[in-house]
Amino acid sequence: MDSNEKRLSIGEVSEITGVNTVTLRAWQRRYGLLKPMRTEKGHRLYGEDDVKRIEAILSWLDKGVPVSKVKELLDNTAVIPPRVEKLPEWDSLKGMMLTFDAAGAESTLLELTKNYPISVLENTLFSTLSDWFSKQNSEVTNLCRQLWLATVKNVLVRCLHLGSKAKGKNGVGWWDCTAIWTTGST
Repeated sequence: MDSNEKRLSIGEVSEITGVNTVTLRAWQRRYGLLKPMRTEKGHRLYGEDDVKRIEAILSWLDKGVPVSKVKELLDNTAVIPPRVEKLPEWDSLKGMMLTFDAAGAESTLLELTKNYPISVLENTLFSTLSDWFSKQNSEVTNLCRQLWLATVKNVLVRCLHLGSKAKGKNGVGWWDCTAIWTTGST
């Protein structure tokens, strides 16, 4: 990092990128995706290259790549994986809903919100699982879908209550929950 380069706090980077601070810390500690500089007091400082790396991470996540695989892809730009339509946890969450395990699903979703921005979860999990349940033609899967929507609502409200930030660069705030709140669908 150039000594003249403006350094940003974790909060500023969160505002710029739309990735909450908990997620940025997890990407650093758990996955080694980021290596911010530190102040004498231990506060993280990010530069322009770090912001570009976060944008690259988001790009891979938007393609459906699990966060645990992103570091390898960033380090080896020659690798281009196929587009993934859903996260690996999709099947286990579907199973939890089919067995009415809302507590297990909520726990899994809360953990996922620490590792993925809400917008990525919306595209690779919330909407796709809601759509899958919608396409099934039984009363049981309709109940499962309603349980899924309620579980997602609970997790989003909990994240909001805990102060998780999920604003996008364009100022659009939280994942647009209005469809779930007003019509019961994503």
